[in-house]
Amino acid sequence: LQEGVATPGTTITSHRYITVEDDYDPDRVWIMSDWAALGTLDFYRGLAMSSDVYFYYLAGGYYRGGRTIFHGLGADRLAHYAREYGLGAPTGIDLPGEAAGLVPDPAWKDGAIGEVWTLGDTYNFGIGQGYLTLTPLQLLRVTAAIANGGDMLVPHVVREIVDPQGNVRKRIEREVAHALNISQDNLSIMREAMRQAAVYGPAKTGASSAVTIAAKTGTAEFGQQLADGRYVTSHAWYTGYAPIDDPEIAVVVFLEKGIGATNAGPVAKQIFDYYFDRQRLAEGDGTP
Repeated sequence: LQEGVATPGTTITSHRYITVEDDYDPDRVWIMSDWAALGTLDFYRGLAMSSDVYFYYLAGGYYRGGRTIFHGLGADRLAHYAREYGLGAPTGIDLPGEAAGLVPDPAWKDGAIGEVWTLGDTYNFGIGQGYLTLTPLQLLRVTAAIANGGDMLVPHVVREIVDPQGNVRKRIEREVAHALNISQDNLSIMREAMRQAAVYGPAKTGASSAVTIAAKTGTAEFGQQLADGRYVTSHAWYTGYAPIDDPEIAVVVFLEKGIGATNAGPVAKQIFDYYFDRQRLAEGDGTP
């Protein structure tokens, strides 16, 4: 969106997979799968329905017979925006031993692995897979920044420091590491797409009965690869925030060996329900 590669009205059709021609073997074709044949999608539905094919196009573009069908963002710009969102670096939380994760790019692959970056690498990067690694806390920061209008916050586990007599000696204030270089219009589009995901997309499994949420699921594949390009095992992700109009809480759920919508979504729902039901009870408004 920010680079003009796509607009909210950009449509791409998912027929369940796309084929990628091998640069070195004209008789070989690679298959990049989607989780379903989702039909024609605009940006909102592409994100809401978690279409891999939609974001393959946006990340790497699409090429057929030597012709460019769609111009994508490309690996270097993908890496730039991943770092803009704080990936590949510690969050600064006041705990020891934090992992930085990895934002891959062509220079990294050449130096670390000694191989040339491929279009398939860009496609995988574009859907949050491949060489990309991140922590749940890093993803939580991304979600919070989308919700709050672009402030990348420094997370803290301590609210205040008090002396033995209960006097507050230090209060930990809200700390902004940097503001995202993303327009408010584009952040608003992201929020609307995440709202739709929680209404009719896979993320609806985390929808709360207590409040309207915005959310996104994820299923990170790993381990042995099957003949159709998919993997034997996956990890489940779910991230969201609520309420939509005046966010108070952002949530990330990560479960090993699961599927985002099936396993992580219901856990997120319990968190949202507990938080907002407890809040209403404290205000004397309703019962659990």
